Amino acid sequence: MLEILILFFIKTASANSLPLEIAEVYPNPEGSDSNCEYVILKNTGNEELDLNEFYLDDRDGESSPFKLTDYSIPAFGELTLKSEETGISINNTSDEVRILDSSMQPLISIDIQTSTENSKYPSDQNETPPTISEFLPNPEGSDEGAEFITICNLGVVSINLGNYSIDDSQEGSDPFQMEGSIYPTECKTITDSESGITLNNSEDSVRILDKEGSVIFETTYANPEEDEIIYELVKDNDNAIPPKSIIITEIFANPETGEQEWIEIKNTSQSSISLNGLFLDDSEEGSKPYNLSGITLKPLEYRAVDKSESRINFNNDSDSARIITADNEEIETIEYDQTEKGLSYQLIEEYGTWEFAEPTKNGANKITQKNDSKDQEQTTIKIESEENSIYKKLLPYIATAIIIAILSIYEYKKRGA
Repeated sequence: MLEILILFFIKTASANSLPLEIAEVYPNPEGSDSNCEYVILKNTGNEELDLNEFYLDDRDGESSPFKLTDYSIPAFGELTLKSEETGISINNTSDEVRILDSSMQPLISIDIQTSTENSKYPSDQNETPPTISEFLPNPEGSDEGAEFITICNLGVVSINLGNYSIDDSQEGSDPFQMEGSIYPTECKTITDSESGITLNNSEDSVRILDKEGSVIFETTYANPEEDEIIYELVKDNDNAIPPKSIIITEIFANPETGEQEWIEIKNTSQSSISLNGLFLDDSEEGSKPYNLSGITLKPLEYRAVDKSESRINFNNDSDSARIITADNEEIETIEYDQTEKGLSYQLIEEYGTWEFAEPTKNGANKITQKNDSKDQEQTTIKIESEENSIYKKLLPYIATAIIIAILSIYEYKKRGA
């Protein structure tokens, strides 16, 4: 029974966490279909994906499954499998494309009812559109070339950006047609130099339009401060981050000359977590929050964010490090009232305490607290060793005394007899 439960868990976990998707199917090429069909697989993870244990197949009972032996896909990369290579012929009507596990059970499938000649699938009609994560309408100094809009994919499959454009208010700049794809949890920053969109410093809006020009996302703002980044929080997100799964583990606020400050966070869960919607910050009156969107932490992964990246400047006397949401809800807050030059302020997870120690950037913090039982054991051993040494020195004298005592007793008994 135990074996069955374990096998079921592995199968379920693999299906849910496999960073693989069928990105594109070309079932009905123009003209002859022979050896011209193809399937594109995409690795949506940030590590190389080994496909040795998987199969590519169409509908059950038709073409023979093609084992993906010796195939792998680099991080965020794609693999094109042509029909002349796989031997899989996809019907132009009523078929499907599947990825099977080693037990021939389907993990991923795309159903194709009717395919139009020279069309690619899946259709983009049901994909989750991108969202605006942040934008900078009023940069410090000259605005030209420094304004930007950041969009993110909060879904679980890639988004074809060719289906969308970004825009400001209806009477403003011309819409900018985006290109390429954006992977799950990935973000893309578009500058005004690239898009030609100029955001007003007084009142304006930022919008995402679909292919028909309909507004699918819009946010407005008024009178932003100079160099103020405006953040957007997506409500009711199904991929919301478990609040207690992301923690602060180390703060390096007072580095030696030539080094830079940083803050380290950790994913304490057994699942990969996207940090979309979360920000790093110091005290509320301090630096501007740093947007963590586009970062995904693997299970139990540590991630240090340098000052050169976050622009967060920690005080050397007292300050705090925070993980917050766009509406300033605090997920985690760590305060300190002093620093030590060249040492970081670290969470010792085994004890749940904080202390200053040598930095352990991007890794587990070392235990420096004394183990009293071990010290006591070492002291006991030392005492025992000293006692043994004294005993060895006295041993010849003790032996001589024993021999003399025995001889004396023998002589006494002999005289009595």
